[in-house]
Amino acid sequence: MTQSLAQLETPADLADYTWPEIVPPKDDTLLASRQLCKVIGTNLSNQSLVLKGLDLDIHRGEFVSIVGASGSGKSSLLYLLGGLDRPTHGEISINNQPLSTMPDATLTAVRNQTVGFVFQFHFLLPEFTSLENIMIPMQKMGVRSRRECSDHAAELLTTVGLGDKAHRRTTDLSGGEQQRVAIARALANDPDILLADEPTGNLDKHNSQNVARLFEEIAAQGQRTILMVTHDPHMAEHAHRIITLDDGRIVEDHRHTKKAL
Repeated sequence: MTQSLAQLETPADLADYTWPEIVPPKDDTLLASRQLCKVIGTNLSNQSLVLKGLDLDIHRGEFVSIVGASGSGKSSLLYLLGGLDRPTHGEISINNQPLSTMPDATLTAVRNQTVGFVFQFHFLLPEFTSLENIMIPMQKMGVRSRRECSDHAAELLTTVGLGDKAHRRTTDLSGGEQQRVAIARALANDPDILLADEPTGNLDKHNSQNVARLFEEIAAQGQRTILMVTHDPHMAEHAHRIITLDDGRIVEDHRHTKKAL
């Protein structure tokens, strides 16, 4: 009997579902998921199936918004795509490299080299300056000299409009400025993919527009892909593409004409 993904409602349904063979992504796909499922919860009494067989293809240079109600699976999807978590079933690939078979150390290395993260809370280290916060991931990577890290961090601060505040501690910056430093930090190791989880959730309208403008400028360069989870419909409208989740499933995926800032 033919099965439908609509039959997937609970963790128990995964055991009885017969999955077809996974179709690999095309060569020009930067980030992809196939049959992606995620169960959360520590035991059978409180487990739930939050993602239900998602197939997704993201290409280089796209600016994509993921929208949907609270609990629809947006953040769970973002963390899986970024290699911060592992799926219960299914496959994720970056540059056609499957993540599921990678040992933890290899996955961490691929994530650090390929993905930058921006969160709702900036998580900057208050005892360091803006410049030093951006240098930290580069120094951990160990590819650039200290001087090269400093020079690149200064360039990134100029890119986000904070070149004159390189030596200020982050506690002396406004909320909008702190988030722009966080975006610069996410770009420090020149990632192919920028993942943003509610990046304007704590910002006012003016600073939210600054972040939207910055993301558009990054995407316009054509080299990086931005995947952003947001509850803000105005922020979502600045993306090239909007994906809507509902109850762990993709219910809409459409190209979008960007709204002028």
